[in-house]
Amino acid sequence: MQKFFMLAALLAGSTNMFGALVQCSPTVGDIANVNGATSTVFSCAGQGVGGDSILFTSVNIIVQANGSVTGGQASTSYGATATTTNDGGYSNPGILTLTCTTSGFPPSCSTGTQQGNAVTAIANLDVISSFTVTVSGAANGGVLLPSAVASVFYDTTEINTSGVPEPSTFALLGSALVGLGLLSRRRS
Repeated sequence: MQKFFMLAALLAGSTNMFGALVQCSPTVGDIANVNGATSTVFSCAGQGVGGDSILFTSVNIIVQANGSVTGGQASTSYGATATTTNDGGYSNPGILTLTCTTSGFPPSCSTGTQQGNAVTAIANLDVISSFTVTVSGAANGGVLLPSAVASVFYDTTEINTSGVPEPSTFALLGSALVGLGLLSRRRS
C-alpha cells in the first residue's frame, strides 16, 4: 500500500524532498582562543535555480561545537558558550554550552560535540541566496576553554511543483498494470 501512495504522489507531482546537507565555509572555525579568535563568520552558499519546478519551504541551520583542554589546571572547570547569528533572516540555534572539568595527569578534559539546530519556514522560495552565520564564543562559568571550535551546516525542505510526470513514469505504471492483469488472468 505504501508503494501505491508513493506512486500516486509521484504522479501528482507533489513529493516532498529533502535537500542535501550543505557545509558552510570554513569547515571549522575558532570560537574560543585557538588562534586568539572568539568568533568565526561562516559563508553558506545559496541553492536553487530560478524558474525550475523546485520550491524551498524551510531552512534548517545546524551548528556543532566542541572544546578541549590539555595541560590545564587540575580539577578546574572550563567552559564556553557558542552563540549564533545570521544575516539570512533565519532562526538561530539556541546557545550551546560547552563545559568540562580537568582530571588526570597532565590535567585534561573534552566537552564532546554539542549540536543545536533551528528550522525556519519560508514561503516557497525558488532560490535561497547565500548567507553568513557567525558563531561567537564566550566564557561560561569557570575559566574560558583554551580551545573551542564550531562547524555550521544547513539543509532545506523542498517541494517539486512540476505537474507533468516523466514519460518513464507512465511506462512504469503501464508495465505494472499489464503485469497485474496477466497475473490475475493466470490465477483465474
